[in-house]
Order: sequence, then C-alpha cells, then structure tokens
Amino acid sequence: MIQRVSTKKLNAACFQIFINQFSEAFSDSLNVVVLDNGRFHHAKEVEIPENVILLYLPPYSPELNPIERLWQNLKAKLFCQVYETIEEMQTK
Repeated sequence: MIQRVSTKKLNAACFQIFINQFSEAFSDSLNVVVLDNGRFHHAKEVEIPENVILLYLPPYSPELNPIERLWQNLKAKLFCQVYETIEEMQTK
C-alpha cells in the first residue's frame, strides 16, 4: 500500500516510508541505494529492509552526486535573471 506524506518534510519518518515502499516495489532483488550524508539517512530510528543496502557518498564529494549536475544546470539557466516572486521563478 502506498502511503502519502507531505512533500514539505525531509526527515527520518518520510525516509522510512520511502525506503519501505522502495523495498516492496523491488522485493525480488537486492537493492543498493546511493545516498548523500543527510542526517535523516542516518537516523537511528530508521529500519533498513533486508533487501536494501545503503551506500553513502563520501563527505564533501559533490562531483559524485548526480543531483549536483541538475542543480548546476538550473543555476546556469536562472543566473542573472530577476523574478518578482518565488512562484514566477518556480514556473520558469
């Protein structure tokens, strides 16, 4: 069953829901999930399913984190543009 949570939170409870649903969706395989070192990824209350292995990126290694390329691309496109509101920037 898919559980819905607020998309405005990034904490251990939300990570637990994600990792549980991920585990269920790929229950027939052993899955390696590459993560940054966000505090919620290391929370003691998070229980990692048996078919999931967490692999952490080294600290301060943005070149290894694929999402950093996305942020770099977005920043380049938004650079030197002025927006009246946050909503206008989000729409762009």
